[in-house]
Amino acid sequence: MQNIIKILVIVSGVIFPMLCQAQGLRPASFNDMYAAASQGKIGILKDAVYRGMDINAVNEDGDTGLCMAIRRWDYRAYNSFRAAGAAPQTYCTGTIPRDHYEDFMSSSRIPEFFKYEQNAFYAKTGGNTTSSFWPWVIGGAIITVILVVAL
Repeated sequence: MQNIIKILVIVSGVIFPMLCQAQGLRPASFNDMYAAASQGKIGILKDAVYRGMDINAVNEDGDTGLCMAIRRWDYRAYNSFRAAGAAPQTYCTGTIPRDHYEDFMSSSRIPEFFKYEQNAFYAKTGGNTTSSFWPWVIGGAIITVILVVAL
């Protein structure tokens, strides 16, 4: 019985991840992730994210795949990363020269909704800043009442 358990552990811990990687379900490295994005393989990226890959992972230079795409003028990779859920702004986007970044982002090769999300990320929340306060207060009050009644 112990031998069967050992075999099951080996199969689940070693062979199954290897099979997933062989099927292209999860890029094995940052370079594999970027290669999938530059080929437009959004499905592989989304599957990998679903299985736990960090779409905002950084390489040895501190660049995310999205930043690498901008630096390389790789619109296909940029659009693939964004479609797979990459954050529009990370630390590395601030390290890209502003004119290079703005020229890249002004291209018609980037869908408008990605540009809108990009701008919305920086949008200032002017006016009423307490609007998100009341749902928390009401929710907290409801939870408090439920707990008091339960006790």
